This record gives sequence, C-alpha cells and structure tokens, in this order.
Amino acid sequence: MFAKSPSHPSDAELEAEAERERDHSRCEAEAILLREGKEHKLVEDRVWEMLENTKTLPHPRSQTLPNPPSPANSSKDVHWWQAAKNRLTLTKDPLTPAQQVIQDTKSK
Repeated sequence: MFAKSPSHPSDAELEAEAERERDHSRCEAEAILLREGKEHKLVEDRVWEMLENTKTLPHPRSQTLPNPPSPANSSKDVHWWQAAKNRLTLTKDPLTPAQQVIQDTKSK
C-alpha cells in the first residue's frame, strides 16, 4: 500500500486529537449548563421573592376604588340604550332593514 508520509498524522494521533476535542467540548457544554442553571435559579428566586412580597401587600383595587357604579344604573348607559331602542323603534315610514326584521318577527 502507501507509505505514511511524515506530514500526515497517524491514526493514533488523529484519535488522540479527536478525544481531546470531545473532552474540550464536553467541558464547555458543562460550563454552559452550569451557568444557565445558576441564572435560572436566580430568576426563580427573584420571582418567588416577588410573589412573597405581593402576598403581604393589600389588594390594590380594594384600597383605591370604592365599589364601582353598576352599569345598569348609569345614566350614560340608560341614554345609550334609549338611543338604540329609538333607532330600532318603528317610527319611520321607509323601514330600515333592521326595523323590517323586527316587524316581521313581531308579526309572527
């Protein structure tokens, strides 16, 4: 076969280099995983701390606002509803399509 040239590494040297590269990659991966684990733990601890702090605070809505007014009693809502009813009430001679549907439904 062919004679090995001194410029090419032997199979043993290639395998040794590949082994070193795998070890180096493994060490890098472990370092990355450890760093990400520590960062994750820090974030998790901060979230738990925030949750614990919010448990001791009073509920913000209960202190800032009294009971909100009921929409049913609001004069603005009554006005809006009355305006909508007036638009649907059959008062015009040429009925709108919506008024026609209402009239047909009522007559059945």
